[in-house]
Amino acid sequence: MADVGRLRCGATALYSWSETPGSVEIRVRLPSGTKRSQVKLSLRDGDREAWRNEIETAGGKDLPAYHARLLVQPAFWPQPLFDGVLRGAVQLRECSFQMEDEHVVPASRAGGGGTALVIVLTKARANDGATERGVEEWGAGGDWWGGVLANGDATASRPPDAEPIGALSAASRTAPSTEDRARSSAEAAAHVQQMAGRPADIAVQLLGTRACAALARQEGGVQALVTSKAVGQVADAMRRHGSDYGLQAAGVAVLARIDPTTNEACSISLLSSALLGAAAEAARRWPQDEHIQVATSHACVYMYTCI
Repeated sequence: MADVGRLRCGATALYSWSETPGSVEIRVRLPSGTKRSQVKLSLRDGDREAWRNEIETAGGKDLPAYHARLLVQPAFWPQPLFDGVLRGAVQLRECSFQMEDEHVVPASRAGGGGTALVIVLTKARANDGATERGVEEWGAGGDWWGGVLANGDATASRPPDAEPIGALSAASRTAPSTEDRARSSAEAAAHVQQMAGRPADIAVQLLGTRACAALARQEGGVQALVTSKAVGQVADAMRRHGSDYGLQAAGVAVLARIDPTTNEACSISLLSSALLGAAAEAARRWPQDEHIQVATSHACVYMYTCI
């Protein structure tokens, strides 16, 4: 945890936070292009919930929320990115959130790039009822949380350990059932969430990208990757680890399976992900590699048909 004057800050694999005596700001990184409707977001204290018109009050003032629980759950991933009781009391009515795109978020914050969900928590003040618990515990504009969650920020929801893609039988790969497709989508989401949580870990990025490439070869696999925001995550991994040939080859293999003429979702996913640009960089780095050159060239032709 860094302490600079009247600002303290820290970070986990999934989010970063900064704190002043009066508030705590949390930045949760999400895949590029994530919409507010795709994220379940709640801040609750018992029956009371922030970002609603009805907040319980006493004597004309908001009651502090002493055990508020914050949940951030992307609809396209299997596990919450953030789920826990806050370390300090907050004023529910004064807490806020907003979405920021990659052009706003500095590369050094929230894991770099992508879309960030920014949550601002206003700490409870002693004269708003916190005195009943003592200034020592809740403070009045001078208390430091030293983190976000009551049981420690290291215990925030972590990406699940993904099962290896390819658990389906050979028969199911050729004619997948509805259950098989659902399983493929779940596997893709688990790998992508794991990659998003550990962007600097090249082993995790390589494993996840190879798993995405394997899934792309299955019937319905590309659609599962698009739905789970995998295309942008693979592009991010290729940009971060441009010198790793194995990761670049796997990323290009994902690109080779995406036909933007299939449907609008595939086209938008490819255009917004920068995966083609990452593949072009790989092609320049390895001009003698036939696989990378051919796959990138085919992708360029596909994209030309969409323009």
